[in-house]
Amino acid sequence: MPAPHHQPPSARLPLLAHALIAGLTALAAAPAPAAGYTTTTTGLSTERSLVATDVNNAGTVVGYSSDNSTGVSTAFRWANGVRTELAGPAGAISTDLVAITDAGTMFGNYATELTDDGGANLFLGATRMFSLRQGVYTELNLPGLDTPYLQAASPNGRWLLINAFDANAGGQRGFAYDTQAGTLTMVAGNASNVVVAGVNNLGVVVGYDRTRLPGVGLIGDGWTFDLASGLRSDFQVAGVQRSGPRDITDTGVISGYYYTSLRPFEAHGFTGLNSDLSRFDVQGAARTYVLGANDAGTLVGQYLDAEGNAGAFLAVPVPEPATTLLLLAGLVGVAGLTRRRQAPMQDGNAPA
Repeated sequence: MPAPHHQPPSARLPLLAHALIAGLTALAAAPAPAAGYTTTTTGLSTERSLVATDVNNAGTVVGYSSDNSTGVSTAFRWANGVRTELAGPAGAISTDLVAITDAGTMFGNYATELTDDGGANLFLGATRMFSLRQGVYTELNLPGLDTPYLQAASPNGRWLLINAFDANAGGQRGFAYDTQAGTLTMVAGNASNVVVAGVNNLGVVVGYDRTRLPGVGLIGDGWTFDLASGLRSDFQVAGVQRSGPRDITDTGVISGYYYTSLRPFEAHGFTGLNSDLSRFDVQGAARTYVLGANDAGTLVGQYLDAEGNAGAFLAVPVPEPATTLLLLAGLVGVAGLTRRRQAPMQDGNAPA
């Protein structure tokens, strides 16, 4: 990968992207309950926490499971109901998968050592970023970033999102790397931590601010950021204490989560367009975090029970009755023919 150079944003993105940004203002109401989904979960364990981080348009899911005692992770690929663990690059003892493109290229982070803090406590050493394409691992090096963590990739693979520590700001800052131009753009923001989380093929990024408020906890709005124009637009679901948008499609559908309470924690997933958002919760879960989505509306993420045990989920939208009738009519019409046929700071096991 060529060495990046910093570049100021330029106004070259299609008008659609600018329209999406302009439409994202403060949301007037909390999301209504979502339409039906067929939801598959991994189950819960006191020993390991699982999280699904992304799903592409072919329905392939990536994520990882973590040992609750050591923090050591094992990456997985989840397709056609089968979850396959991946060893990671040579020398890896801990591997996270965080993104998958429509072409099937996967991205993640790995560590090669555990360090001792001198008090008999072991922690993972510095992480490195990688891609996995057609079975080949390639390390991604972006000089100039302090402790970078690869967070997301656009479905076409052009944009990579990375969060890194900024000594001047005293917190995290988010960056977008253009793999075509070899340029690195820092996302604007004045909060203690400015976290990039998802990006579409048009170069529109979603993310969130996080600042610790004494006696309350981490608070902050969500936002969109247009890489071409540098335009940032903040938004917050009305009545919540922090929002966490995590994914955005080319048509502007945003998916993520929001907190209605921080003491105790109460989080719900959401998906939708601008002010027309729908709430999504895994049945029986104390908290639900939507972390990835695809164009078909499939959602993936993490759910927790009241004790903090965490599992991964895959939620596929159930067609509405009218849609089902159209599909059946289409099948009748073609009878006998061949069918044609998407962490930063955390509270316990949960996303920030």
